[in-house]
This record gives sequence, structure tokens and C-alpha cells, in this order.
Amino acid sequence: MKLKTLAVVVAVLAVLSAATWYARRPAPEAPGDPRIGQTLLPADVLQKAAKLVVTTPDGAVNLTKGTGDQWNVASYYDFPADMAKLIRLVDTLQEAKLERVVTTSPSYLARLGFGDTRLTMSDSAGKTIWDLQLGKLADKGGTFIQFNGEAKAFLGNFTAYLDANAGNWANHQLVDLKTESIAAVELNFPEENGRTVRVTRAKAADPFTADGFTPKQELINNLINLHTAISYSETEDLDSAGAKAAQPRARTVKLTTFDGRNVTLTYSQKLAPKVETPPDQGEFVPPPQPVYLAVVDSNATAPVNTLMKKRSFRVQESLFTNLPAKIDDLVDRPPPPPPSLNATPAPSAPTTGPASFRMPGN
Repeated sequence: MKLKTLAVVVAVLAVLSAATWYARRPAPEAPGDPRIGQTLLPADVLQKAAKLVVTTPDGAVNLTKGTGDQWNVASYYDFPADMAKLIRLVDTLQEAKLERVVTTSPSYLARLGFGDTRLTMSDSAGKTIWDLQLGKLADKGGTFIQFNGEAKAFLGNFTAYLDANAGNWANHQLVDLKTESIAAVELNFPEENGRTVRVTRAKAADPFTADGFTPKQELINNLINLHTAISYSETEDLDSAGAKAAQPRARTVKLTTFDGRNVTLTYSQKLAPKVETPPDQGEFVPPPQPVYLAVVDSNATAPVNTLMKKRSFRVQESLFTNLPAKIDDLVDRPPPPPPSLNATPAPSAPTTGPASFRMPGN
């Protein structure tokens, strides 16, 4: 081969090699950013925040800061927020770090799943001070994120589930008393002419006493355990048909603390309708009717008093159905004495029939 021809071949191969490298070259790294290695949610932003909006494709939840450190769910009747749930989210954002800049390319950004999932914080003047948009989860862990609508994507070393159900952000606790703080329990018995029974104790370590009888200590303690820590399951309108229908059938539990605070719990449940079924189809058990709870706290500033003016609250059925049905159920009676060892045994019943049996012919 002539030297000139060889040179041309080498030149062509060099061009092809360069073209191949160019086509297969790695994507250029995005430029650095001073925020790399920093937390997603700076402490100074959190201190200024007066409103948090959690947005997903399923909806949005608005939380606003109230007095002190309390937050409220503005999008759910302004109920107090579940602070444990809110703190978990904030802790996740403050512990997470920005690992690297992923891209500034508009075409690449479009493939990272940014849409309607975001967290936004505003100050007391309504000015947005922090806006975090969440994209897809990265294949090797972490979440793609954007700040404040920038044309730049980061990788954060965290994952977060954003709940768009406003009711789930509310604190469901209605009653939260310490069991050892209860000095007296009062129960009404509508089926016994509306009579009430009150059991008391002088100190937390003392047994409960009542007028005219000794109450069952274990039963009273179980009542206290159940009715000093109550959370609602659902809420309804104040004038809902279910709440109205349940009102005639009600039971009351009144708890009194050693410092004189009274918390009155009124449970109500509509009697399940009786359904007749043909004998060959067996007994039909209707589904239980919902149980409603109304709470009155003698502490005028107790949040539950405000909540009761906003909604009707449904609670677990057992709180109502497991209340003692009769006053007699509260009475502690000693067990019957064992039979005496010297007692004369009762005569046995006479036997009937032949006393003996003989073979024929004997």
C-alpha cells in the first residue's frame, strides 16, 4: 500500500473514532451549587414559617401556625394538627441533604417527573419563603427535587410520602387524662329510672368506694383506662341525621380529677332496627349503628369545647356497648363459701329394676 493511501485510511479512522466517542460521550456534569451538602429545610426558614401547603395530584392540605408551637389544619375545620405527624415530616426534611445537581437541561428535567407534588412554606405576610417540588424516586435511592421553580434539578437523599387527606392531618385525640388523676367516676343508668352511681377515692393509691356497696375495683379501673384516652374515628356535620337519631339513646360517664376538673362524656347510639327473617335463613345480625360522643370539659379553655361546636364525632362502638348495663354489675360480692366437709351427703336415688339376674333353670 502506498504511503499516501495509508495516511488517508488512518485519517478516516481517526475521524470515525472521534465521531464514535462524541456520540457515546458521557453526559456533561451539571455545574456545582453552594447548596450541595446542605439540608433541604434550613432552620431559619422553619422559624419564619406561618403556613405550610402540602400538594399532591390528589389535592392540597393547608396548615397554619397558631399560638405557641401549635399548628392547625385550615383545610379541615381549623382542627388542631397532629403534631407528631407534622414533626416527622419536618425532621425528614431537615435531616435530608442535597447530594448533587442532576441537570439543568430542560429536556432532561422533563423526564424527572416534576408535576403537582410539592411543599410550600409562607411567612405571616403570605410571602413564599420556601418551595420544594418533588419528582420521581431515583433508581439508586433518593428523590429528584427542584427549589422555587428553578430550571435545575437536585438529588436529595430522602423519600417522603405526602398525605393529601386533610382529615388525616388533624389530631384525633378528644380526651387525654392521666388515669392516676381521676378521683371520681359517675355513671348514669337510664333503664333504672335514670339513677346515677358515683364511686370515689381519696388518693390515687386508694380503692374506690360507693354509698351502700363496695364497687368492683377492676371494673372501675378498666372504665378509667378506656374513657381517659379517646380518639375519634370520623366526624360529621353537627346536625347530621345519624347524630340526631342517636341522641335519644344515651349514656353519660363523668370523670372528676383530684384538682376538681370535670369531663363529661355523653355516648349515644341508635338502636339497630329489628329485621325479621324466615326461619330457614337463620338469625340476621344487623350491622352496628355508629356511636357518637359529645364532650364537655369544665376547663373553659380546653380545645375540646371548641371542637364540639364544629362537628359531631364518632368513636369506637365498644366505648358505649361495654358500659355496665345495671347498677348491680358494679357491686363486688364475695364468692359463695365452699361446701362443708362435714355435711351429710344427700341420699342417693333408689335404683329400679331387678336386684339380681339368674340364668333360667337355676
